[in-house]
Amino acid sequence: MTLSAIRTMVRDLSDSPSNDDFLSDTLLNRMINTSYKLHVIKIQKKFAGYYLKQSTITLVATTYLYDLPSDAVAVSDIYNAKGDSLMAGNKREFQTVDNSGEPAYYNFFGNHVWFEPVPDAAGTLTINYSYIPADLASNNETPDFPIADCAQLVAIDVAIQCKIRDEASAGALKGMYNDLERNVLSLLSVRNLRETRRVKGGAANFGANDI
Repeated sequence: MTLSAIRTMVRDLSDSPSNDDFLSDTLLNRMINTSYKLHVIKIQKKFAGYYLKQSTITLVATTYLYDLPSDAVAVSDIYNAKGDSLMAGNKREFQTVDNSGEPAYYNFFGNHVWFEPVPDAAGTLTINYSYIPADLASNNETPDFPIADCAQLVAIDVAIQCKIRDEASAGALKGMYNDLERNVLSLLSVRNLRETRRVKGGAANFGANDI
């Protein structure tokens, strides 16, 4: 479903005409994008491998602190050109003086990643991380979901918010939402067992045991 189609479904479910001054397209877009992010987080808890990306970090000699990708939510793995995974370390024990070599450990400092030992040469590390998709901005954009029914969950969720003052109508929509959510989560459980994890930006997908 496109952003425009989700808005239409919200209006149909909440009996809100397209010329409703209170529920403008701008307001609905904000509500839809908020619900979109909340459902992405739900899916990440159930199907952790779906929202994954792969990027690289270019090492510079004597530099130990590097920016994380701007859309990174959580890092699942960092490994070097030989394919060896770096280990998460305790940054209280990290040293930046008289301690250089090939990085073997990492930890986080705000939106930066800290490597130890301090790199003694240029190089490249690969990072796999989870992300939250960008907001839907144009009418023809579609949400990034593993199952198409997830978009309907967003529409029903927003419609419930629009009908919150009408207790009976909101209750009926909540029942519809709960039924569809159970079906979606059940399908996600099956996909999580059967499918490999999706890593965006990489040359290949990684299996569930690889990251």
